Amino acid sequence: MATVHREDQSFFEGAAGRRLRSRGLPGVAAVEAAPPQHLVDVYYDTADLRLLRRGGTLRCRTSGGEPGWRLTVPGADGEPREITVPLDAGAPGAVPARLAVLVRARTRGRELVAVARLRTVRSRVLLLDRRGRTLAELLGERVSAKALPKGRLAGGRRTWARTGLTLVAGGDELRAAVARVLRGQGLRPAATGAEGAEGAGGAGGAERAGLAELARLLRAESGGEGGGGGGGATAAALAAYLRRHTERLVALDLAVRLDEPDAVHQMRISQRRLRSALTAHRGLLRRRRTDRLGEELRWLGGLLGRARDAEVTGARLAAQAAELTAPADDQELRALLERWFSHRYRQAHTEVLAVLDGPRYRRLLDSLERFAERPPLREQAATGRSVARRTLRRECRRTGRRLRTAFAQSPGDRRDEAVHQARKAAKRARYAAECLYPALGARGRRLADDLKAIQQPLGRYQDAVVAEQTILLVAAEARRLGQDTFGYGVLYGAQRDHAEADLAAAGRAWASVGRG
Repeated sequence: MATVHREDQSFFEGAAGRRLRSRGLPGVAAVEAAPPQHLVDVYYDTADLRLLRRGGTLRCRTSGGEPGWRLTVPGADGEPREITVPLDAGAPGAVPARLAVLVRARTRGRELVAVARLRTVRSRVLLLDRRGRTLAELLGERVSAKALPKGRLAGGRRTWARTGLTLVAGGDELRAAVARVLRGQGLRPAATGAEGAEGAGGAGGAERAGLAELARLLRAESGGEGGGGGGGATAAALAAYLRRHTERLVALDLAVRLDEPDAVHQMRISQRRLRSALTAHRGLLRRRRTDRLGEELRWLGGLLGRARDAEVTGARLAAQAAELTAPADDQELRALLERWFSHRYRQAHTEVLAVLDGPRYRRLLDSLERFAERPPLREQAATGRSVARRTLRRECRRTGRRLRTAFAQSPGDRRDEAVHQARKAAKRARYAAECLYPALGARGRRLADDLKAIQQPLGRYQDAVVAEQTILLVAAEARRLGQDTFGYGVLYGAQRDHAEADLAAAGRAWASVGRG
């Protein structure tokens, strides 16, 4: 059959009862049907369905299509992430170890067992014009699902059918005509396209087309948006922010385990956002639980920081070394920098992975989810907007004091430390404003943007300070190896030049805000 490039899709509940005919379909000269596919998929999860509850599926296709294992989970950007491994990647009937490791943040280390079997009959029909060009595709699935003995609802059954219409070269007139035919056969438009998007529009449809149906079969529907425990719009905004970044932290766990570029850095940012929200908004939250959770987040941030610094500083110096000109340009320098940072990053990343597999990290994730689902609000949360505004004023004043202290220092270690403290204050104030966007509106967003303009150059200043210290260590190793160290001196001087420029940029940004 012809290859289809998917562009414009519509979805219907139910399966077409009769074969479509070209008569009455504008531009359609022929209808071409492929033999039906018979698919068998077994879904794995914990007995209490932790993976499905957190938006993921783990499927083993044993028959039809492309046999093999496929893990689908929400990515940090909200888009689905898919990881596939061959059917024989593990022992028969056992989840491959690689996939089991990747979902530990969602399963909390619980055993993965077979919880449901889906049998799918998939039909595919192409609508062609006189030249044989594909105008549209119809893809239908009839699914029969059964809960398996190791799940908590063994023996439960559910069936459903979905049909997807994909326009390729056809237009709205053809879509409307096909929709009329399908409605005449008893099909009805699906409530949302996203639910059936993959099932009705491409391979691997059993899980995406029927994710909601599978959840109903296993009674694993999500608890929704969770409760904020009252407290009005401000408390609700804070609760939503905590949920969003807890989910992002869990999503980034996968990226860190896969050792994707910048994953550790992004996970640390989510950790800092959560900790800053808890620390800054103590006026809305009960301190005993907040402080304990904040300390655990601080522990995680310290661990991630070592890998982050090795990755970020290594990339910074590699880029700067690539721009060196003679006589500072030195192949030995570039090679030593690469070895130095690669070794330290691998070492730190290994430490991170060990912690991600440990009980303390799992307890932290459990605590974050419970906290985000129902934050322990104080009575003051009932007047949360006024409390939040006082909090933001306090955070901005604190940032201003630390900036003035930093600007008053002469270059040297004392100023570097003062800038570091000002950067942390600006970042905390920025995140404190960020989490209240829904309650404070445009004013809160402008404040967060202003603080970001201050905080980011201060962050680059700190990166330059860390790079300076590291250059001295690498240069000492180069001398020990008998290598020329002139290029290291050039790199060292560049860090101070960049730092001064970034500090000046932060000063201009602060002056433009008008707080001081």
